[in-house]
Amino acid sequence: MNELRRHLGLEPHDAVAHAMLAVSLMETNQPKDATAEAQQAVGLAPDLPYAHYVLAFILFKRDWLDEAKASAEEAVRQESFNPNHFALLAAIEMERRNWPGALDHAASALQIDPDHDWAINLRAMALVKLGRRDEAERTMGDALARDPENAHSHANQGWTLLHRGDHKQARVHFREALRLDPTMDWARQGMVESLKSGFLPYKILLLFWLWMARISHKAQWGVILGAWVGYQVIKNIARQNPVAATYLWPVMVAYVGFVIMTWLAYPLLNLMLRLHPDGRYALSREQVIQSNLIGLLIAIFLSSGGVFLATQRAGFLTLMVVGGLLVFPVAALFAAPNGWPRQLMIVVSSLLALIGLATVALVFAQGEDSGRAFGGLFGLFLLGVVFSQIAANALPMFKPKQ
Repeated sequence: MNELRRHLGLEPHDAVAHAMLAVSLMETNQPKDATAEAQQAVGLAPDLPYAHYVLAFILFKRDWLDEAKASAEEAVRQESFNPNHFALLAAIEMERRNWPGALDHAASALQIDPDHDWAINLRAMALVKLGRRDEAERTMGDALARDPENAHSHANQGWTLLHRGDHKQARVHFREALRLDPTMDWARQGMVESLKSGFLPYKILLLFWLWMARISHKAQWGVILGAWVGYQVIKNIARQNPVAATYLWPVMVAYVGFVIMTWLAYPLLNLMLRLHPDGRYALSREQVIQSNLIGLLIAIFLSSGGVFLATQRAGFLTLMVVGGLLVFPVAALFAAPNGWPRQLMIVVSSLLALIGLATVALVFAQGEDSGRAFGGLFGLFLLGVVFSQIAANALPMFKPKQ
């Protein structure tokens, strides 16, 4: 990077050097400076395809997908025989959840270079999202036959097998990907999911989440709201028809249990993986922190419950309930995207912890005399817990640009 800066001091109008500096800045996590350098390269040489490609790549990494697509399309227009340009367009369309578009662009890249690793992997990912898992497995199988030491191919083959439900074979490929590239988050995430899939209830949840990931955000909300409306309809029928209620209540209990598991299964199993010989190394630093907090809250829940059974003091019962309910906002906190959504959830979770502790302190101090004050504080606490779960589902739609 220093060499590039020295060169630009002598040749400030070298567009290629500006583009190369932009790439270096992006690799060292300086996205704003990288964007400025890439834009300068385009301004100096608007007919240079490489400059448009670099700008598109940086904008893509910053989640400026519309702007990235426009720059990548300009690179294709100027140099339509470069497979990297089409592969970048495929990657952009994958982030836009346009699976057919991603598949088409990956195919265009592979027409130019049938052995283009990035395009092969993107094609397989798009096929998985489109439900064409057999084709995806064949694609990744061919890729691994050509290059068995490609970490990305092993990781994508692992995810393909996860979508099929074969978590054991998926784990083999994730382990190999991490051997080849220990820093690959994509493979680490897959390893964690494959380990958790050894638990049958989580395996069912994972298949549900993978299916939800293949549909649009609008369709996801349609599924969530449709299930809630269906639950309300069934509940009303059960109230009005005692005979039918006998058969409908198990359905409602199963629905509530499933919803709770979608909130808590991920962090609870992260906690369990801390004891697994493969899992503890696969967990990221963030997942370790989350599992520590969840473990602390569960310890508070169990210990205060035990003390309550021994002493019958209401304060310990309140502490048990507050500790158990705080698991929900803490789980939601780590589900929020980085940036202002994560900061918002940190504030919400911190406030809920303070309100919960104030409620516990009030009960310990005043006991049965806490009455109305307890009702107000605990009601506010419960409202906040519910809000945290609504926010957990909504905030991923507002992933901020870098």
